Amino acid sequence: MDAQFIGLYLDPAYSQGFPTQAKPLAVSPFLRELLLHLTQAPSPQASDARLRLLAVLKDEVIQAAPYRLGLLLPKDKRLLRIFDEQVARPALEMTLAQWAERVGASERTLSRLFARELGCSYPLWRQHLRLLSSLTQLEQGETVQQVAFQAGYQSDSAFICAFKGLFDQTPHQYRSQNSPT
Repeated sequence: MDAQFIGLYLDPAYSQGFPTQAKPLAVSPFLRELLLHLTQAPSPQASDARLRLLAVLKDEVIQAAPYRLGLLLPKDKRLLRIFDEQVARPALEMTLAQWAERVGASERTLSRLFARELGCSYPLWRQHLRLLSSLTQLEQGETVQQVAFQAGYQSDSAFICAFKGLFDQTPHQYRSQNSPT
């Protein structure tokens, strides 16, 4: 994932109308440059020019689309095999030890490869894969219970909890914002 964190402190007097929850955004080139300009040229006083820039920033942040998470494609052939099989069947329940035996590597080697190439552990990667694979099904109107089961969750409440933890909204909220009308 190509992501960068840019933090900008706003005096509460000038932060009215900005979203109150932190969330990843798909940042346009213009918004990125505006953020960089505002963070690299701090102004102790709120000049008219800076206030106009903050107004434009607010408009851009409000209009920015949420950042769609994705999965990195591994380079290692053993991880690629795991990736392909797990993407084809997200509910597949295999431990890292079982994968290690199947792809001819040690569990420790696979663990290191996941960390190095994909930036996370196998269980976290699998959870992200399952949740990402559920988005299309939700957009197509499948019930949360059906989607949870197809994603490998034992209950819809466990799925909802994991979904909300990753996307900061419930599956129902996601569906209402992303279903064709």
